[in-house]
Amino acid sequence: MEPSRASVFSTEGIKTNEAALPHLMFAEGEELVGVRVLTYQSSRSINTILDALEEEAIQYLRGTSFGKIVEIAEKPGFSGRFARYLLSRQLKVEKKHEAWFRFAGKPIRFSIREFAIVTGLPCGEIPQNQKLKKKKNMKEKLYWPELFGNIEHMRVYKAVKMLRRKTVTDKDTRLKLACLAIVSSVLLSTNLKMKMLKEHAQLLGDIEEFLAFPWGRLAFDMLMDSIKKCDEVSLSKNTIALKGLALQLVIIEAVPSLTEVVQESCSSSESDSGEEDNDSIRIKTKKQTLSPAHGREVDKKVEAFVRCIIPMDPQHRFDESILLRSDEVSDSKVDNLLKLINVNHFFVKFMFTGGLTKLDVDRLRLKENVAVKRKQPLTNQPSSVSVDEAKIIALVESTIQLDITRIDGQLESIRKSVESESRFAELHKADVLAAVDSMLLSFKNDIIAIVSKATAFVISRNSRPPRDDANDEIINNVIESLSEYSTPPPSGQACPVMDILIRLVRSTVNKQAGCKTGRNCQFLDARFASMLARCYPKFKKAKSKKDYIFSKGIVGCLSTPTPQQNMPTRFYFPFNVDNRHWIGLCIYCPASKIYVLDCNVTARSDDALASELRTITDIFIHLLKFSGCITSIDGITLLVDRVEGVAQNTIPADAGLTAALLMQTHALFGADTCRCITPIVLTEEAQRDAVMIYEFKHVL
Repeated sequence: MEPSRASVFSTEGIKTNEAALPHLMFAEGEELVGVRVLTYQSSRSINTILDALEEEAIQYLRGTSFGKIVEIAEKPGFSGRFARYLLSRQLKVEKKHEAWFRFAGKPIRFSIREFAIVTGLPCGEIPQNQKLKKKKNMKEKLYWPELFGNIEHMRVYKAVKMLRRKTVTDKDTRLKLACLAIVSSVLLSTNLKMKMLKEHAQLLGDIEEFLAFPWGRLAFDMLMDSIKKCDEVSLSKNTIALKGLALQLVIIEAVPSLTEVVQESCSSSESDSGEEDNDSIRIKTKKQTLSPAHGREVDKKVEAFVRCIIPMDPQHRFDESILLRSDEVSDSKVDNLLKLINVNHFFVKFMFTGGLTKLDVDRLRLKENVAVKRKQPLTNQPSSVSVDEAKIIALVESTIQLDITRIDGQLESIRKSVESESRFAELHKADVLAAVDSMLLSFKNDIIAIVSKATAFVISRNSRPPRDDANDEIINNVIESLSEYSTPPPSGQACPVMDILIRLVRSTVNKQAGCKTGRNCQFLDARFASMLARCYPKFKKAKSKKDYIFSKGIVGCLSTPTPQQNMPTRFYFPFNVDNRHWIGLCIYCPASKIYVLDCNVTARSDDALASELRTITDIFIHLLKFSGCITSIDGITLLVDRVEGVAQNTIPADAGLTAALLMQTHALFGADTCRCITPIVLTEEAQRDAVMIYEFKHVL
């Protein structure tokens, strides 16, 4: 059942609904899959450059603005599949220099501030004298010849070869070559054949000036431009390019648990140079990258720790005012996000709505293709081109005619050989089948003889009639009594067998899940729902719902947390639908939802079930407030959500036990595992529960 989106969450005067927060790029569950993301900036390139340097030079770079770039080589490499997963979960914002992503239900910001934190690069404004250097300072002595002499073009792999072969021995020159290679292949690379630019080399006249130059702003603008170009249609393509590594670094800082699982990969997502030197054999070791599968699992966890805005690195502080952009546009939805983040609002994924479906993307792609075709010129090609094509076709046919004739002869020979083998196999088919049948018949007779002897032996050993164990009789009585809950008692009356099952589930969950989950879950017996139903008419007539006084009996059902305990976040109890069918209910407070665990959805439609559960959705939050379990109920409305994928069983006698097992499985393992509770396992589970009820009858 799709929950209503009309509810409004309120946090200290800030109201948010689906119109006040950024929409998703793709609708929930409609994200595109199978798309690979390439990046030309490779962390493997950093290793290649550092391997060609002495330890003294590497330590020097660690102490400069390039220090965090050096550290990137020690972190998990770029994962193209995880980047695709992240890009398909963008939020649609108007900001030109910001991108927002939804992960684990929380928004994460990626801006030049976050870029500066994870890369450590200067990201201030580009100096005006550097912008005008190309035009006004043409007479300035070029520094390029001091590095490369008369060579007009220099690619990164050749410069690294010079460092590795020690063609250049001067320490300062080697350091400058390494810095230029990092800028060209890591920060500002736009293709596989990375070329060094003379404008960048000109800054190497003063190495301090080169390191202080705002390379970070240039690299961020290039990366942000590639992100903004990833619209819904472009993300549906098989391969897209992302010009930078910093986005993954920011997400790792925001969600530290992503690095708990890494995998070894030789993925082509990180593109190396298209040209390699052949003076030595390069051994490419496997690179550790983020695990996309682990990333998807973390994304599903509501409780995952996520920093919506990563904090400043205390060892690399900078003035954030220099990062402001004069051309940035305002976005009220982003402003609402920031306000909620500042007050530590608890985000859940269904707060972010909208987005395109796969069908919408197909329609957009079709419109773009039609528009492109309309722009193509309609003029016919000159007749001379057609004549040239005809001549080329005739020439090619005459050239390969001999080869075609030879191939046809070989194919005919193969065909005749296959026909001969087929006739031979057909002749011997009957003989082979007769031999196999004879062997199977002999094997069957041997098995029958062995089983007959074993059966006679067992009968002789057990000639005395068996006696039933006293415990067996008790257990059989317990199993038979389980059928009592198949016909629920009239409303308001107790259901002892169902209550015993709930107590057994409570004991099992507390024992298996440990103290943490045990404190977060509370299991209520069958009479709790009927008590709410009896209380509902008076509650509905009350003028002030907040001041309604509940009876001690219904308040006593809830366990009030002590100062040393946390309030339960999930409340489980069975619910009797029309005195004919049992379902399990889970009230999950953080998400303001009632999850319905139902093994027979045909017994009640979604709308009818939501109407019948009004006695719970309208009153339960006020009961929590009255009993002291929560302090505020402003803006909280419980939504009914029927858990999908539950195995269906229309036998009424199985509904009670199934509901108890579904609540137990949901509490321990989550909604997905509830699919394992099928009619096939009920017999075994009933026997197990009967044994446990008998063994712990004094406790239960």
